[in-house]
Amino acid sequence: MTRPLRTVVVLLAVPCFLGCRTYRIEHRDRPTYYDSLPGANLPSDMTLDDGTVVQWRSRPGPVSRGIRVLEEGFDRLEENPDGSHHLHAMLPEHVLLNLYDCLRTESWELLWREVLAADTRRAYETRGEGLEEFSAFFHEHRREIAATVNRMIRDRHHGLVELVRIDRDRMLYRVRGREAADLLFRSVEIVREESGLKLLMVR
Repeated sequence: MTRPLRTVVVLLAVPCFLGCRTYRIEHRDRPTYYDSLPGANLPSDMTLDDGTVVQWRSRPGPVSRGIRVLEEGFDRLEENPDGSHHLHAMLPEHVLLNLYDCLRTESWELLWREVLAADTRRAYETRGEGLEEFSAFFHEHRREIAATVNRMIRDRHHGLVELVRIDRDRMLYRVRGREAADLLFRSVEIVREESGLKLLMVR
């Protein structure tokens, strides 16, 4: 597991003719391999909602199995001899990418069968619903969900999206603070099943 980012906090009182303002500056370390991730383009500093200025510094660090998967490539899409497809997800990022691909192509049956968690399908069936109702919901909210997922994919390495572990098998991508203000959906919950990671819900 990747070690947590190290944070050093510095408080600066900046003098000026009209008075003083106190700035909170956090120096955070991140592993150097973050810079080589797909679409990284990481900022050197950022300002949080409370005015805190975060300044990033790269540090050497071990490469986790998950990072090796990203760097070496991973085939999320598998085509069967009959022309049907399987979607695989080893990392949380893969779930986001699978979801986004299905939204882009409006592949609701593939999303239902290959990306959605078994518990979520069962919840639909308990209500007497299924693929038809599921497809109707995603068709209606396709643009709003795609906007959220696109934001998560784009900003997941920039400190603007956080990945929260809920328990051993569940985790949550969540858009942070002001970045979520214009989004109808702000989180994507993911669960680990025997066959890999699956989409539990979007909310």
